[in-house]
Amino acid sequence: MKKDEVKKKIEINRRIQNEYLMNNILDKDFQAMLFPLSFFQSTGLRCFIIISNFKNIMVMVTLCIACENFYRATNLAESCCAQNLSNAIPKGMRQTCKNVLRLNRATLRKMSAYGVFEVDAAFPLRLLSIIVTYVVVLLQFAFLT
Repeated sequence: MKKDEVKKKIEINRRIQNEYLMNNILDKDFQAMLFPLSFFQSTGLRCFIIISNFKNIMVMVTLCIACENFYRATNLAESCCAQNLSNAIPKGMRQTCKNVLRLNRATLRKMSAYGVFEVDAAFPLRLLSIIVTYVVVLLQFAFLT
């Protein structure tokens, strides 16, 4: 056999194996879940989708970091006020510290996304764990047959 014929047969064999894997092992719905970008033929559109998803993730992480910094600053102010109250301080400063502590106890809550998720440093990890859990469940159902 010639070298070109061998290459053609190897390519045909590889295509047959890929078709078998895609058609027989994975059903169509599972293929759509695993390869969502395969429906878009344009490479530019694929890049746009990947970049926009990356941008959204970076915005979410940035907002979570900013919220966590805010929580730390309020906790630091609260601990400083509590420490100042135990020391001998002027009356005006004492009243201000009491007001800060009272205000933090009464109104300070963690920021939330429509009351569903608390936005803090652990939010991206909680979101990732939810996504991984559902992907594992979907994989179990897909490979059940």
